[in-house]
Amino acid sequence: MNRWLASCLSLGLILGVALDASAQQTNITAAASPPALPVWLSGASPHSQRQFPPAARRATMTLLNTQEVVLNDATVRLAPAARIRTVTNTLVSTGVLIGQTLTVNYITDHMGQVLEAWILTEAEMAQRLPADTSR
Repeated sequence: MNRWLASCLSLGLILGVALDASAQQTNITAAASPPALPVWLSGASPHSQRQFPPAARRATMTLLNTQEVVLNDATVRLAPAARIRTVTNTLVSTGVLIGQTLTVNYITDHMGQVLEAWILTEAEMAQRLPADTSR
């Protein structure tokens, strides 16, 4: 029971949660000020500062199946380790996106397969990529 209580108290200190009276009876004190929270807990928008690689290109992507996409009217395969990131920068399974048309920034591997793609927000769509000559 004491190990469980100590674990809960540690988690409470990390998250900046106030300790209740029963925890204070165990002579464990909270830090004077809670530590800064990570971005994913602080409520800050993780997609507000996304940086894309210099080699990234922009396209309209439609997923045909879990292995193929259409990028600007050209059918391209996804690389075996392809990653697609949502507007909050979390990974999403390709199966969830089948049939959807999305505006993305993407990079390809040495074989021309899509290696990584980022689904764009409206604000990111308005920004021009440094190497983007498509507009």
